[in-house]
Amino acid sequence: MLKTLHIRDYAIVDELTVDFYLGLNVLTGETGAGKSILVEALSLLLGERAQTEMVRTGKDAALVEGVFVLPANWRADFWRSPGIGDELSGEVSEVRVRREVYRRGISRCFINDRLVSLADLKTFGDRMGDLCGQHQHQSLLNPAAHVHFLDERAGLPSRAAAFRAGFERLKVDQKRWDDLINRTEEHRQAHELAGFQISEIRAAGLTPTEEDDLKRELSVLKNARRLIEAGERATASLSEEAGSAADRIAAARKEFQSLTAVDPRLTPIVEFLEKGEALVADVVAALHEYRRGVDFDPLRAEEIEARLTEIFRLKQKYGSSCAQILDRLRKLEEELMQYRDQDDQEKELAIQLEKQKSKLADQAQTLSRLRRRAAKKLTAEVNAALAELGMKGAKWRVRFASVVSGSVSVPLSGSDVPLAENGLEEIEFEIETNPGEGFKPLVKIASGGELSRVVLALKAVGQPENDVSFLVFDEVDSGIGGQVAYAVAKQLKALARHYQVFLISHLQQMASLADHHFQVVKKRSGGRLTTRIRLLDQKERVEEVARMMATEKITDATRKHAAEIIRPSSGKRA
Repeated sequence: MLKTLHIRDYAIVDELTVDFYLGLNVLTGETGAGKSILVEALSLLLGERAQTEMVRTGKDAALVEGVFVLPANWRADFWRSPGIGDELSGEVSEVRVRREVYRRGISRCFINDRLVSLADLKTFGDRMGDLCGQHQHQSLLNPAAHVHFLDERAGLPSRAAAFRAGFERLKVDQKRWDDLINRTEEHRQAHELAGFQISEIRAAGLTPTEEDDLKRELSVLKNARRLIEAGERATASLSEEAGSAADRIAAARKEFQSLTAVDPRLTPIVEFLEKGEALVADVVAALHEYRRGVDFDPLRAEEIEARLTEIFRLKQKYGSSCAQILDRLRKLEEELMQYRDQDDQEKELAIQLEKQKSKLADQAQTLSRLRRRAAKKLTAEVNAALAELGMKGAKWRVRFASVVSGSVSVPLSGSDVPLAENGLEEIEFEIETNPGEGFKPLVKIASGGELSRVVLALKAVGQPENDVSFLVFDEVDSGIGGQVAYAVAKQLKALARHYQVFLISHLQQMASLADHHFQVVKKRSGGRLTTRIRLLDQKERVEEVARMMATEKITDATRKHAAEIIRPSSGKRA
């Protein structure tokens, strides 16, 4: 509810502060006194755009500030709202909202002295209150709110929320599926290429050191003659020629061996010479073995060169060495496994999507059936309420329009049917205010008074515990009088049991039922006109209602009649 409103330098208001209360708050006054200022000021606090020309002449800025009491059943959710109260406790019951409008075109919004965006303020405003007048801030002029209104009336919020959650999950999975499908050709080509490359490398049968081993072997083959001749010469000089190394070492050994008896110190030298003989013999044997292993084979050289050419070709494609080519093979095998995993994921996702779509289709059909049933009942109730409110020729209805295109589709009756976040249909409230004119959306209603009464009828049959906290009705008495005006007043009075209601009126029938009656007057102060709002006591109420009833001047009879029709104030406070 709105507890306090403070306005400074706005339109013809220099400064005023007024407290409001629970129940039916009626504002009356002479034409031009400034009753609409309440509506305009509240629209700023609920997130509507500011008009700089409303800054009072001669001032640089206007200020509108309101203190709101949060309904207990949604305080916690409100304080968790991003950008609004995420740093405050859910136990806080009051919200102070401030709008500063500067003549130079700047407007600033504050919630509990914290600077917020206009969008955040509007989020608060959409939840807090409705201004019911011509094209003013009101949730029911937004077609997106109609399905939620109907769901509340039908007891479907939890079902609808579950459907929307499933719809969002399906959208995410459908996007994944679409991405997979869009990559199908690319995926297939990459899959085939990886398979071909793996086959090519495997067929080569490489080993990590093969290239180096082959190059060494080829070098030996190309130099076989030189190697054989060098071995033969070395063998001859070591053991085969006269005066070879073996013969000389043997002669030296014999010479010193005969002298060891003369000088025993020669014994180690003889032993060294014996080892030298053995070493030369080993070298000669190794050279003979090496010679047998060296064979000039032109065919083998050709085979090696052909193999090196193949390795070179593979190196150009897969790496700079056999080891790198084999490492590439390992990575390709991992990629191929991933491609196969993706194929499996695609199959699993396809199965999952079918299950999700089937479940959503069932949920959507159930929601549609229950909504249509609720809409039929709601239509009868709203039309009955409109008749009581003086709109006997008006017809209200809920229009169900099949979703034409959506981000996802589900199978129904053998074909794919598009879904939106709220189900199979788009829902909008429409009205025909006069027979033969045809149905139009609520926002197209030309008369502010008719629109206010339509909203009043909807609120009267709605679910107030899940609705906004307060309602402001402007022009609801436009074009009516007598018993119709009294019926409207009674409906407003009944509505005030569930909402804090503000009513701007020119009719005594409305004012007579007020819980709190405020008078709006225009006074001259400092050479300029300014608006004042004050709460009337019982005697002042009689005088004000008598003024509203009088045609020329207020008489004692008029005052007596006014006193008879006025209901005592309920005295309800915040």
